[in-house]
Amino acid sequence: MRDRIKDEKYFKDYLDESYRLLNKRTDKFKNGLIRPEREKIVRIDMSRQYLKNIFAKYSLGLSYSDYEEDYLNGLALIDKYWAGSWKIDDEDVELNQYSLGTYGDLLWMLSLGYLLKYPKEHFEQLKKVIEEDEVEDLLYNFILAGKLSESSFH
Repeated sequence: MRDRIKDEKYFKDYLDESYRLLNKRTDKFKNGLIRPEREKIVRIDMSRQYLKNIFAKYSLGLSYSDYEEDYLNGLALIDKYWAGSWKIDDEDVELNQYSLGTYGDLLWMLSLGYLLKYPKEHFEQLKKVIEEDEVEDLLYNFILAGKLSESSFH
């Protein structure tokens, strides 16, 4: 549902700030300013930010073609950095996509990709991440089956 409470200026300012921060993080990666143990979690957060940009663009009333770059940027980060578990700041706590509360983010990526009729290749990337994490989720599988015409993924 489009946000009708906030005005156009709010969403434009939000997107400007979001892209500024994403570019800043990208520059930090290029210059080696992010500690190696933080790289994965920062990139996952960046993928979430691209997803939020799509929501802001939707509320602005932009066309679906305006979402694709954010979707692809988020997808590239998910594809490369999502799978597997990791530790934060040398703690003994091991995290994965469920412990970070990002289950919904992957569900949004699947749903948006389906609704916006993105190509099968995008779903193959998401499927690979799901399989690498050995996730058994009926909703994920249902959406993938609708796009990839397969009945089972594991």
